[in-house]
Amino acid sequence: MANQVQFPGLELAERVAEVARALGIETALIGAMAMAVHKYVRGTSDVDLATNLDSINELRGLQAKLDALGLMASTCRRARSQIG
Repeated sequence: MANQVQFPGLELAERVAEVARALGIETALIGAMAMAVHKYVRGTSDVDLATNLDSINELRGLQAKLDALGLMASTCRRARSQIG
């Protein structure tokens, strides 16, 4: 059995990715958490996921679903200005 390293926040990232996938939105883990998966550990207090969307409404739908599940979701300004 392979040795699995547990990272705080990775379970949350997987949960958010599952919700996104259920809405037809593919995500990619980026930032410090992605680096940690590859054993380059850098301190972080958040989880960053990237996606490519056709409409800001898709992002708003994901945010609404996450809010309904009690998860705090935020969108970066750059994404809001580049979509739709």
